[in-house]
Amino acid sequence: RKIPFLIAANKIDRVPGWRSNENATFHETFNQQAKDTQDAFNRHLYELMGELSRLNYPSNRYDKIRDYTQNIAIVPTSAISKEGIQDLFLVLTGLAQQFLLKKLVYSEGPGEGTILEVTEEPGRGTTINVIVHKGTINKNDTIVFGGKSQAYQAKIRSLLVPKELDEIRDPREKFESIGTVHAAAGIKITGSGLENAVAGAPVYVANSPEEIAKAKKSIEEEMETIKIETDKEGIILKADTLGALEALIAEFKEHNLPIKTADIGDVTKKNVMDAIVVKETAPECAAIVAFNVKILPDAREELEVNNIELFQSDIIYTLLDDYQRWRLEVQKQLRAESLKDLTYPGKIRLIPGLVFRQNKPAIVGVEVLAGRITPRTGLIRATDGKKCGTIRQIQESNQAISVAKKGQEVAVSIRGPTIGRQIEEGMVLMVDLPESVVRKIRNEYMDALTPDEKQALEDLVKLKRSMGDENRWWGF
Repeated sequence: RKIPFLIAANKIDRVPGWRSNENATFHETFNQQAKDTQDAFNRHLYELMGELSRLNYPSNRYDKIRDYTQNIAIVPTSAISKEGIQDLFLVLTGLAQQFLLKKLVYSEGPGEGTILEVTEEPGRGTTINVIVHKGTINKNDTIVFGGKSQAYQAKIRSLLVPKELDEIRDPREKFESIGTVHAAAGIKITGSGLENAVAGAPVYVANSPEEIAKAKKSIEEEMETIKIETDKEGIILKADTLGALEALIAEFKEHNLPIKTADIGDVTKKNVMDAIVVKETAPECAAIVAFNVKILPDAREELEVNNIELFQSDIIYTLLDDYQRWRLEVQKQLRAESLKDLTYPGKIRLIPGLVFRQNKPAIVGVEVLAGRITPRTGLIRATDGKKCGTIRQIQESNQAISVAKKGQEVAVSIRGPTIGRQIEEGMVLMVDLPESVVRKIRNEYMDALTPDEKQALEDLVKLKRSMGDENRWWGF
């Protein structure tokens, strides 16, 4: 969304040998460290920069950046000793003044915000942590917010802020109630009906029926742009927040991976049923990708029974990499299975003097000139394309074999012809492939053919096209 951001590289006090200096700037504390400690810090920093670079995010330490539009600033900090915190706020303020000055305005009117987190508080039930970025929110206001399937409304019971020296995420109950909150600020909201809220969803104050209807319509339209529901074959994406779902969709679309359904919430039995349907026609897409969500018990049972692949992680790139590896492996297996049933092109020559039986069936020694032959394969004459029987069995050294390839000399039994009538010693025969099989090979499997198999296929196509004007586009 073209909003600059920076990275707080926290826990610098955990670098081996680090000597903390309470509330010091990064430069002040870094210059007081031993050289070995500075070297250890730099190694960690370069590893972080390398990881970001692999994700196509150029970065550097904040004081070494000349152009903040081209690099992400990394500010080393320690939340415990407060080292580097001054630098963090300095860079944050500078970026806001430089790039967001026209967007940062004070506004009155009904409050608007974004849900950061949905939590359960002992004694208070479900609460939502909200960043208010516009207007004012008052106690007893009605709010409309985004949920898993639609927009919901709730009456605010209380607005809570952490007491001195406490944080909003602190699990201890050390909050105090206030009557009003103005943008921009963080606030914890309690009320009935908040259990359907979703992190990342918008929040609007709406106190009249008209305002409520307008807010619900606006939220549902916004959420509809993120949710994906199609009838096409594809994977199932699940995430815990709107932001995470949006990021998942973007990453998978960028890699041209098909998506059938993408929505918020835990993995359900219906999600598994959708994947089972996809498995019938596109096994490489029969998977569920779950980011930071739970698997409901009935869904897990169906996953195991129907052997549906599940990818579960709280790291988007891990999910993407794992799915792509699995998809490639499945595609290889599917291709190998389809190649097993494929009839390959081939060309043989009946070796003179090696006729063991003339008919019923004809048994003769042959040399495979190109491609391959297999039992139950039809044959045609290479001279005029006339059908001349079907291979029943192939033997080499008195042992039946399933395939003979270029260069092999084997004995074959051919049902149908009589040697000396339909076929003769020294004659060249070709595997008779149906036109539909030839098209399939040319469109899908040419890269799986050897050079001699490709040549045998082209010879067959030329022969078929020479058999009259009606066949001039044969195999095209």
